[in-house]
Amino acid sequence: MRRAYAVRLFGAFLLASLTSSAPLSAQEFRIETDVFVDDQKEPVQETLTIFFDGIVYDFLLTGVEEITVFDSQRNRLVLMDERRQVKTVLAMNAILSYTAEMETRLGEPEKQYLLGKEVRTNVEDGGWLTMANEQVTYRAEGIEPKDPHVAAQYQQFADWYARLNAMRMGNLPPFMRIQLNAELASKNQIPKTIERTVVQKKGLRKVKQTLCSRHLANWRLSTTDRKMIDRATSNMAAYREVSFQEYLQVPEVAAK
Repeated sequence: MRRAYAVRLFGAFLLASLTSSAPLSAQEFRIETDVFVDDQKEPVQETLTIFFDGIVYDFLLTGVEEITVFDSQRNRLVLMDERRQVKTVLAMNAILSYTAEMETRLGEPEKQYLLGKEVRTNVEDGGWLTMANEQVTYRAEGIEPKDPHVAAQYQQFADWYARLNAMRMGNLPPFMRIQLNAELASKNQIPKTIERTVVQKKGLRKVKQTLCSRHLANWRLSTTDRKMIDRATSNMAAYREVSFQEYLQVPEVAAK
């Protein structure tokens, strides 16, 4: 089963074709994100996301030394592992092909909740947005940036990042998060806090886990930010390109 899944996953990239994404008015800003699990006081993940000149640079500051570059004008996402000095380039069409195939695989009744269908949406007192089904609940507190283009820029990046994360083993499909992104953007908001609670059945028990991401936006880039952009650009030119499978260090699947 796992081997067949891997073949389908990487076969989806063969479906990539030339496409373009409508450019958005580019604003410069940065967002720091800390992710917490349940009631832990220290973040398990910290990232810095820089929006500059129509390109988004996402730096993972904890654990694996990874940079993700989202370039909608070139229809690609580039992942770079700074420790191994390798990169992989994913065409946006290939990512869409993979998520379309994922949607087909989730057609079984017990997996329907992962598609984000039959979701209840509510605005709580205090302005928190809630989206929920029987097993997944999102709560989001948004802020309204002064520039109306910022919310659309952030939504575009967050949608593609959700699709990208879904391609890594152990992560949820992107469909419900994409709905949440659209709801926030429709209010001209970007997230300040997002809580995601998943309830899964383990035998006769129900196990609940909550992830909380806290976002701090700043509307001006620092000298350090610009140096980080230069570093990412230099890495893209210098690093050896590998397949997505090799980048994830997934063992090759022998053809039968």
